[in-house]
Amino acid sequence: MGDWIADGLEQSWNSDTAIQFRRDIVAGRFPDNFCKACYNNGTPTSLRKLILKPLVANWQIVKKYDLKNLPPLSRIQDLFNEKELTDDGRKILESYGKAIVTLQGQTGDRPEEFRLAVEKLRVIGEIVEDFLAGEVRPRNVAPLRETNLIAVCNARCVQCPGKYNGVIEHGVEMPDGTFLTEMESENIDKSFARSESIIDFFTNGSELLMLKSWEQVARRLKEVGSSLRMSTNGMLLTEQNVRKLIDNQYIDKLNMSLDAATPELLESIRVRVKFDRIVRNIKFLYEYIEQESYPLSTSFTFCLMKRNYADLPLFVGLIQELLAGRNVPMPNIMVQPLALKGHPDYREFVSKEHHTLINRDELVEKFHALQRKSRESRIPVYVFFKHTIDEFIEKGCPLPSFTFVERREVEEELDGIA
Repeated sequence: MGDWIADGLEQSWNSDTAIQFRRDIVAGRFPDNFCKACYNNGTPTSLRKLILKPLVANWQIVKKYDLKNLPPLSRIQDLFNEKELTDDGRKILESYGKAIVTLQGQTGDRPEEFRLAVEKLRVIGEIVEDFLAGEVRPRNVAPLRETNLIAVCNARCVQCPGKYNGVIEHGVEMPDGTFLTEMESENIDKSFARSESIIDFFTNGSELLMLKSWEQVARRLKEVGSSLRMSTNGMLLTEQNVRKLIDNQYIDKLNMSLDAATPELLESIRVRVKFDRIVRNIKFLYEYIEQESYPLSTSFTFCLMKRNYADLPLFVGLIQELLAGRNVPMPNIMVQPLALKGHPDYREFVSKEHHTLINRDELVEKFHALQRKSRESRIPVYVFFKHTIDEFIEKGCPLPSFTFVERREVEEELDGIA
């Protein structure tokens, strides 16, 4: 799409390639092979999944000060599954806009969190309108951001593409032959360009809590009306870091990648991660969430592979053990497939571990056992980014296929477009 560090985020957002990408989507075409593979694998996401969390988070803030304008704001959900802007949709957006204008008139005598929440709700309305109208130059620049802030990692997980290209060991190779282990401060600043557009910011990277400036990043997100959303292997969820995250109200969503339910299997998959230590860390996390009555949304990732599929139902039991019966927001479990792009050595790994190599009947039985454990524990389970476990079972377990996409395929396609 462009080099946002060299040329600026807005220029990349409105580059010729980005505009053509959106035109293809509006026309119902796959803009590149990554999109085609994602769709064919049954793993595309949705507008609802992307927008609902920031929508609800900002509702909750507005709700503390104003209840009258919540009904017209809530109706925007009716548009999340639509593909174009209808007359009814325009009426919903018009009502939504009027509610926003009313709330904007109240910001003068309300706390800063109220003003920021109203502004984020305004942005959400514009995102939905531009999406349904097929706008190829959306008004809000990169409202859902994901920035790779750190490359190196304290683990050596067998399914990590960065393990195979060496990035998690020595960082990203730069044009001058040097290696960069984490994003430089001036480039982190650039990632906050047009911050009024941000409604969600995933602080990606191998292990964010290794970033020397993670607290400054979290503080800055809070100042622009967003919150820290991060994923971790759990090793650095120390008592000190947990207290910083919660006491400062930096974080609103935390994912913990575990991939197995037993010590031996977990430590063989997530090499350098110690089972006893992450159990201790996560138990303290839930203890502190309960103590502070902090509304933290948590989730656990299980990357499905040939070597770990038998642990699927056991994984629910592990999460129950970590919760220890505490009165905290219920976490969910996300079963995800292996990534289908990366280094040739990673491709060789996937060709040996992809879930399509597992006997289908045996794998389906594990999913049925997972469903039973989910119902018993009341821990929600989501499968392959888009299904609840019940939907997945009802649809006959639609397992994503193995369609590996190489970077050169996309580069060739983009050369053709140019």
